[in-house]
Amino acid sequence: MLEFRAIKDFTNFHLDVSFMCDKGMVTALFGKSGSGKTSIINMTA
Repeated sequence: MLEFRAIKDFTNFHLDVSFMCDKGMVTALFGKSGSGKTSIINMTA
């Protein structure tokens, strides 16, 4: 199981995200432009 939790403050943006993913599951990120998808991927990597 993967458990992920991240909190980060940017200049004009606060990112607070958490999720859990069981082995063999597929997880997708989606949202508006500028919602933090790339930041979450970079923090996970």
